[in-house]
Amino acid sequence: MFKLRTPVWLLALAILILLSGLGSWGLTESSEARYAEIGREMYRSGDYLHPTNLGIRHYHKPPMTYYLTSLGYALFGVNEFGARFFLAVAFGLQLLLVYKLAQLLYNNRRMALASAVIYFSMPLALLSVRFLTTDAFLNTFALAGVYFFVHHRLRGKTWSLYAFYLAWGLGFLTKGPAVLIPVGTFILTWKLVRRERITIGLHTFLAGLLCILLSGSWYLLVSLDNPNFLNYFLGEQILARAVSASDMHRAQPFWYYLLLAPAVGLPWLPFGFVAWFWKKRAKTVREPALRMLAFTAISVLIFYSFISSKLIFYILPMFPFVAIMAGHCLFNVPQKGLRALGWLLTGLSGLITLGMAALPFIPDLNGPAAGVVGFVALAGGALVFLVRKFPTAHLNRILGTSVLIGVQVLLGFSLFSSANPHTVHTYRELTSKINKLDPDRNRMVMVYNFWAPSFAFYRDQPIITVKEGVKRLEPEIQFEVDTTYQAQLIDTDLPGEEARLLETIRQEKPIFILMSHDSIPDAILQALSGEHSLEMYDQYQIYY
Repeated sequence: MFKLRTPVWLLALAILILLSGLGSWGLTESSEARYAEIGREMYRSGDYLHPTNLGIRHYHKPPMTYYLTSLGYALFGVNEFGARFFLAVAFGLQLLLVYKLAQLLYNNRRMALASAVIYFSMPLALLSVRFLTTDAFLNTFALAGVYFFVHHRLRGKTWSLYAFYLAWGLGFLTKGPAVLIPVGTFILTWKLVRRERITIGLHTFLAGLLCILLSGSWYLLVSLDNPNFLNYFLGEQILARAVSASDMHRAQPFWYYLLLAPAVGLPWLPFGFVAWFWKKRAKTVREPALRMLAFTAISVLIFYSFISSKLIFYILPMFPFVAIMAGHCLFNVPQKGLRALGWLLTGLSGLITLGMAALPFIPDLNGPAAGVVGFVALAGGALVFLVRKFPTAHLNRILGTSVLIGVQVLLGFSLFSSANPHTVHTYRELTSKINKLDPDRNRMVMVYNFWAPSFAFYRDQPIITVKEGVKRLEPEIQFEVDTTYQAQLIDTDLPGEEARLLETIRQEKPIFILMSHDSIPDAILQALSGEHSLEMYDQYQIYY
């Protein structure tokens, strides 16, 4: 087993690799670019109560993610690194919390360290901190809430009770009631398995009150400005997503996660549950902690399976519990199980290495020679060392290969994404082209019939979105208190707006961008043709 008895080396490795190349690829459309742009607008305006997206108030999510993103900009500037910095911090905290929670539940540092290593190798957890969304932060606060709850119950410390409610409140400010699912399920399972009665003492009352004040603070302040906000948030952003998400193109069948979760949790999710079922069938000693972890993970999976709106990161909160399950089972399975696991991990690492080696030869994909050669040499060399040094079922082989897979996923994703901007759908290169046409950034940018928050982010200034007959671009202007948002939106479906568009084109001579497969009305084309040149770039037409 690894000599170090604390996860410091794993934390340092994870954060170092996460920070390495963190800004090497562009913001991906649309979710990551939207969050980054909302954070930028909040940072530039100083309005931390009313998030805006391209100048329009945006209340889809509570503001915690935007706050952290804005802080990243204050520390490192408005760039991809600043936008994603606190994702790396969040993942480091998740690793530490997995380690500490496992140690609390099992009082075994070796098993706790194994759990942290396992979590470091889970692809979904790693990818969640490569894209700026709310999910990684929600996962951090939910996991912190569970840890402090267990700490309070086992150690009886008052401060951990307050820390538990603080984490719960911050989670509510990150993604609303979503934090209740993993934390509430674990607490309920804990009470049932351990047969604890629910009691409310003075500190529980005070800490709960502080949690309510913290978690409800933003909602209350926004409601004072917008009386209809709570109806909108509860009705459209929570209930509608849960019941019918077809309009958002997120509706998936019930079995969506049941098939996808084992794939994104390879090999640990199947291993953890197979080992758990084996222990139950073998009628070994009952282990309450294992039952609590398993039931919580299953409950998260089932809950989101019933929800209409489905994105893969929704089930992220189940994976810390799976990691601890797998870490415990790693020390309690037969040798043949460890051998199978060792070969599977070796095979996965080998496949990742071969996939990166083949990257330069795959049509329509790019693989920089130096980066690919370095990746293959380092990953392949490390894998060969582990194979030659340790037997297949040896824990050093299993955990060493797990660390290697985590490193491969992180570095491989950075290398692939930076070399293939079109595949990951980023507008950074397109915006770079626009900035070359307008190096002083004096000209207005107009985007026709698609949302492009990346353009505003990379130019660090407002853009104008032109909407014409596209329902999915229908702006939510119900919370606007005046018409200032119209400076960044021209809806030609409204009376007088086409004339305003034509007049703006004639006076401002903007850079006008549309997708190549779109056509524009003759009146707009005529207004552009007088003073503009046309250049094609990838799938876009640029009038400048």
